[in-house]
Parts: sequence; structure tokens; C-alpha cells
Amino acid sequence: KKGVRPGEVIKASDPRNPLGKLKIPLGDRYLIHQAAKTTDVGNLVSHGCVRMLRSDLFDLAGKIVAARSSEVPAKRIEAAKRSLRTLVVRLEEPVPVDINYDTFVVEGGVLHIYPDVYHRLMNLPSLLRDELKSSGVDVSNLNEATIRKMLSKVTRKTQFVVEKRSIEQGRALEDGQLLLLIPKKKAMKGSKRT
Repeated sequence: KKGVRPGEVIKASDPRNPLGKLKIPLGDRYLIHQAAKTTDVGNLVSHGCVRMLRSDLFDLAGKIVAARSSEVPAKRIEAAKRSLRTLVVRLEEPVPVDINYDTFVVEGGVLHIYPDVYHRLMNLPSLLRDELKSSGVDVSNLNEATIRKMLSKVTRKTQFVVEKRSIEQGRALEDGQLLLLIPKKKAMKGSKRT
């Protein structure tokens, strides 16, 4: 956030607080926290945190508190939303959170190849072949050169998408397409004043 030096500790009440009004610690320095602006949601801005719109984050936190901690009245939570003071809610039982770093996803008969943004060597030909096989895709018409070309098409902002049947027919490159990870917002048509 503007005006914040690397390593500087920012208090929750500081308007420069990059985490927003609410944070949910997940462990290992990862958080679910407020996105600074709507364009941050889904974009590669942080180092693994999950960013949400403020209203969605308040909704999630309210549901967690309601399900896991009966000691915090709704009025107190509403007051905390309007205040600069910090409200810490300790849960009796932790909420399990499972976040996977999958760069290959076969869903609904479609393969999605996502960028390996954390450079964990996930987008390797052998791993893609294994994922396809474990998802029931016949890879007999998919050679190493084609796999490498499919992987090379993915960029930091795009995914490569191809249907399972195209892979099985040996048409992965011809039928596959690049899609933006974050679709561009459609321009809103303004009404003309007369």
C-alpha cells in the first residue's frame, strides 16, 4: 500500500493498513483479508493470502463466528465494523482450511493449465501426463512435444484450456485456447443525456 515501507509494522487502525478492516489468520503467515480494491481480487498481488471484497469477508467472518463461537453477540460484531478498535474473536475449535496449489485441473471434461506463479516446478510434462491419466484421459495421442507446447502457451495472466476429447483425438494444440485468468470487465454503457 502507498506510504508503507517494507518491514514496517502497521497498526490495524492505521489508514495505510494493507489488510483492510478484517483479517482471518490461516497459519504460516497466511491470511484471508480484505482486498485493497476490487481489481486486487483474483490478481497476483500478494504472496499467498486470500483476498476478498469487504462485504464478502464480513459475511464469511459472521458465519464462522455464528458456527463456532456463541460468546460474541452480533451487536458487538456490528459495532466493531464501525470502530477503529480491534475485536479479536478466539474460536473454541479451529476451522479447517484446505488450500491446494493445483496448476492442472480437469473439470467437466476440460483441462485447465494455470501458470505456476510461485515457481514450484508444478508445470512439468510428466506431472501433466500423470494428472491427465489420473483423470481418466487417454493420452496415447499426446506426445512430449505437444505437452511442452501446451505448457509454453500459459503466461502469468492466461490459462490454456482444452477439452478432454480434443486431447484424446490428438488435437490439443489445434482446439485448445488461451483464456485470461481474470476476465476483463465489460465496459458499462452509459446513458446519453439529451
